[in-house]
Amino acid sequence: MNKYRKIFALPRNLVAEDTPVCILRGFLLYDAEKERFVAQLKLKNISQKKIASLTVRIIEKNASGVNYREHVSCIYDAVGASPEATFGAKKAILLPHKGVRSFAVSVCEVVFTDGTNWENTALFEPLPEQKPLRSALSHDAQVGWRAHFGKKAVYQPAEQQGIWLCTCGTPNGGSADTCSTCAASREELFSRNMEKLALEGFVHRVKTLVARKDEKSLERAAALIAKAPEGVNRTALQKLLGGALYAYEQERKRVRKRRKICLFTSIPAALIVVAMLLLTVLYFVPNAHYQRGMDYLRTEQYYEAYSEFYRCRGFKDTQKQILDLKTTVRDETQALIEQQNFDEARALMLPFKDAENPTFFYSFREDYRFYLYVGDGEEPTSAYPLTEGTQEYYFTTGDTYFVFLADYSGYSRFRLSGEGLRYHQYLYLYNEKMELLDEQTDILECRLQRGEIYFLKVTNNINKGFSAELTVS
Repeated sequence: MNKYRKIFALPRNLVAEDTPVCILRGFLLYDAEKERFVAQLKLKNISQKKIASLTVRIIEKNASGVNYREHVSCIYDAVGASPEATFGAKKAILLPHKGVRSFAVSVCEVVFTDGTNWENTALFEPLPEQKPLRSALSHDAQVGWRAHFGKKAVYQPAEQQGIWLCTCGTPNGGSADTCSTCAASREELFSRNMEKLALEGFVHRVKTLVARKDEKSLERAAALIAKAPEGVNRTALQKLLGGALYAYEQERKRVRKRRKICLFTSIPAALIVVAMLLLTVLYFVPNAHYQRGMDYLRTEQYYEAYSEFYRCRGFKDTQKQILDLKTTVRDETQALIEQQNFDEARALMLPFKDAENPTFFYSFREDYRFYLYVGDGEEPTSAYPLTEGTQEYYFTTGDTYFVFLADYSGYSRFRLSGEGLRYHQYLYLYNEKMELLDEQTDILECRLQRGEIYFLKVTNNINKGFSAELTVS
């Protein structure tokens, strides 16, 4: 948050008759922290003497523009301002009235370091506004003027009340030879030949366009030279333009040559990059998977080998490797089952149920029976593969086990039907850990999880076998 808020500003460049000082700027500010109004002035010594101190008088005005009776006086002491020096901008003059919205100002007394003084009773008034160059000079004359006096040259110089106003708008004392702001010479400002200045401006415009060295600027420069006014050395400008055009054409040739070189080198480079990408995608990446698969195969890590071969399927002989691996896993699993190493058989085969190609695992359930231990017995019990649909079975006395692999997540229904049923048959559903999930007489319905193995037990409590249809849906 700013400490001061501007309420009012005086017109610029306030002076009085035969004044040794000029009030460049003045502001009425509100101090938000201390809730008070202050005035701030920026003054300039336009005399030939050094100022020791001065006294200003401020007349406060309310929102209606009416003066307050009490005037505020302020002394600037120990100023030490040399001729053409500015001072006072950092001094805050406290104003007593809370309703002040504007003010007028005058410099009552100025004391110089030589002991003399200057007194005044009139208010300071603004100098007449300077005439802008754009309304006083032609375009070429403005260009020549700014080329000579700098970018701050905005106004036509003027002399008023013993003060001369520079082209930058700064008031200077009548005895000053140069402007205190832009250092412009007073003699040159008031003695310039406008006709010659316009010619200089025209030449400056042409040279500026030529210096840009682009096609449009050079075309505009050529058009200007063709319409050059009398007094301009057209031959010199055409020579300058010719040199710029030659340099421009040489640069264009160099650019075209660089583009050709870049084109001839970038196309092969792009082709090499594309070739490397294709080689990486079509050979290096698949070959890395293939080599890892072979390493896993040599160490009998069959599921890891299958995963690597599946990722680079179609590369080299991966299809043959997958088929051979499938045969190897099936044969070793069957051999382990025959040796009654059921845990090892299960550990070898079950990882394939999560493979990218699930049919690889599903095919095993058609090739051999699952075996499991039931109760405390040491002899394994066989479990027959079970799929969706209806099949007829002959059930002997006791328990018959089926193994079922869920193909999807959702509810599945197991139903026994047939003429031989006499409510002496029961259905029991277990998960892979042989934990009982549900039991019913002839129809059992339960929510299953895709990819999980479930066991269905059919119990026959009568002393004779019977035939019935088992439906899975």
